[in-house]
Amino acid sequence: MVPLSLSVKDFDAFAPERTRATAMTAPRSAVKKILLDWAKDLAERLAAEGIDLEVAATDEHPSPRNGHRVEQQSAFLFRSSVSRKEMQHVLGRAQSADEERPELGNGRVEVRVDAQSVSLVLWLGGDARADLEHAQQVLSYDDDDLFAIWESLPENAGVEARPSLSPRARRTAEMTPRDAAAMAKNALESEVPLVLGVRLTRDEALAEHAMDGFDALGVALGRLLAVLAWSAESAARLADRPSRRGKRARLPKIAPPPPPPSAPAPAIDRGAHVRALAGPFAGQAGVVQELDGKGGARVLFGLLNARVELRDLTVADKKRGRPVLSSSHRKHKT
Repeated sequence: MVPLSLSVKDFDAFAPERTRATAMTAPRSAVKKILLDWAKDLAERLAAEGIDLEVAATDEHPSPRNGHRVEQQSAFLFRSSVSRKEMQHVLGRAQSADEERPELGNGRVEVRVDAQSVSLVLWLGGDARADLEHAQQVLSYDDDDLFAIWESLPENAGVEARPSLSPRARRTAEMTPRDAAAMAKNALESEVPLVLGVRLTRDEALAEHAMDGFDALGVALGRLLAVLAWSAESAARLADRPSRRGKRARLPKIAPPPPPPSAPAPAIDRGAHVRALAGPFAGQAGVVQELDGKGGARVLFGLLNARVELRDLTVADKKRGRPVLSSSHRKHKT
């Protein structure tokens, strides 16, 4: 995938005094192309895993659909037209009548840029209530695939019952999927969406290597969308499962692998420059922040901090290129 990268002028294209300016259509179109190209690359990568998603984007010029104000630019990944027709047939729920906004009525991964921030989130609920209802059930069960995706989320990922992430969002690293199920239930009762992902301020996003982890986060959110969003197959599996309401969800504990028979690899310790061999961050370089004593480590990839199994890490070969640098923006608003 081509890494997602934004410049000062990309953020400035959505400055408050320019929201109604048709003269800013060209700069906003450039941002739209950046987001769409990145989203299409992500869709291709997910398609290789059997996750079929379509891509769309909001208007870059003032129009009746945006109230003649362009305050942000978004690109979306959402279920295919075949899946949308299946959902409409089975549930009897009509999808968006606006052919230019096919993402409406569907759970979706959204990458959004405005004058002050860039965010990458999974959106459930709101106009996609059926997906949030289904997600609330899936999150309530102990599912190995769900746990694996949940643990791959970066440490600064947040989840919140509101249209966009705020500084009050809860960290997914401090929650279990069952905790998120309770939040999804509250979102349904309050008729607000549930969003999960990362939001970087403008200054954070412009820092060197800050957005290096967005590719891996996009893959994780795409996989999470495939697990949580409604499908006839998933709904049938849920119907066949017995209730497990009394059991507290626990993240699976994976024992560290046995030592290799050959010569041992260089030791990985705190502060080591490493490269991920597998998982959503495969091929990316990072810096070890801490070891958890359970066969894993917290690794900083740009501004995204994620847990990676030690067996999936190798000491980085500095000759291969400049390693990801630790940033002073270690904690930021989501």
